[in-house]
Amino acid sequence: MVITYVVMLVIMVSVVIVPDATSGEKERGTLETILTFPIKSSELVVGKYLATAILSFIVGTVSYLLSFPTLSISNKLFKSYEDIVFTTNFGYILLAILVIFLVSLLGAGVCMALAGKAKTYKEAQSSLQMVSILPMIPFFLSTMEVDNIIFDFIPIANCSALLNDIVINNINIQSFLIIILTTIVYTVVILFYISKQYKSEETLFS
Repeated sequence: MVITYVVMLVIMVSVVIVPDATSGEKERGTLETILTFPIKSSELVVGKYLATAILSFIVGTVSYLLSFPTLSISNKLFKSYEDIVFTTNFGYILLAILVIFLVSLLGAGVCMALAGKAKTYKEAQSSLQMVSILPMIPFFLSTMEVDNIIFDFIPIANCSALLNDIVINNINIQSFLIIILTTIVYTVVILFYISKQYKSEETLFS
């Protein structure tokens, strides 16, 4: 659950920030004012996207590093943790931070793509609720002892599962490669979609 919450925090940053940065500004009419300045709509969108992704990454990385004391204490206090070895290998920590970086980029992109279709702040918030649930999928599947390669392709959820595997030093190379590659592909596709979406006046001013 600790690792699941790390990914949830990454996604929640985007879920909280994006509705106000996109639909909220449209609803208030401030977006039109901003676009009267000498700035391209693409530059505005990229700025909002990067700001969200970077903040998500910082929150995720700090949360991940702070989880080590919690995991260490749990390992010493609870018998159910006796057979689990939490790795503090520097290479594995870098891998985990890479996963957090990728899920930050993807999460910010997904949230911006969904919020772009919304006309109001509340509508944008509602459309992003399902995104915040995705990191919980691996936890629920593990309680049911479900193990299927198809889950490696579920965006965001697969990163949550991979991060957990990295922490307990239980990386499956095939799953690792699938998750990293699919996350990169999903992110590129989403960014391409956003670039098209936010060139539309309907998206910017609806």
